[in-house]
Amino acid sequence: MERDAERDAGLFVDASAGQDLQALPVFLTDMRLAAAQTIWREFAPRLDKLHLLTALDRYSFAMFCIYAAEFVLANRDVLDKGYSVMVTTIAGAKSKAKGNQMPRLNPSVTRRDFAYGVMLDLGQKFGLTPLDRANLISKHALNADDESLFGRSRTPVAPAADPADTPEAQAVRQDDGERTLGIGQLGQLDTPGRDKLN
Repeated sequence: MERDAERDAGLFVDASAGQDLQALPVFLTDMRLAAAQTIWREFAPRLDKLHLLTALDRYSFAMFCIYAAEFVLANRDVLDKGYSVMVTTIAGAKSKAKGNQMPRLNPSVTRRDFAYGVMLDLGQKFGLTPLDRANLISKHALNADDESLFGRSRTPVAPAADPADTPEAQAVRQDDGERTLGIGQLGQLDTPGRDKLN
């Protein structure tokens, strides 16, 4: 039992100790997870480039890869065997008579649907759909925080200048300093209603 515990603990050795965040986590190196490895190798470089794959994110993304592979494999089984499979009834098993079978839901349908749900939940955290990506960007998730918390350092960004102080904004000011036709003031260009035209 102790040997099993040591073996299991070895699955969580951080393969990114050399700062290669794209290296497969140790528990993904099992050849039975070849489909998950393929997904990791396709998406890890992209997520790393966007600073969405940090040392803390590797296990979550590895789980995404496993469930994405599970979805694909279960879906293939559904396509091959159909949504239902014929199973022998209890009475048919006792009598060994042919024809005592009935259709049952293919277990791969449930596996596929469960994997789909987990994929969506985990994919959301990495911005793997257009809406989720937009949400991450809008929340400034692409600017990773300090080294100690999220495993990346970021270049300090200068505070944005007041839009009213830009040369473009100053060009639309009148001599008395009032802004004309700034944001939210386009309503001044509306035409008068019909009753005011005559």
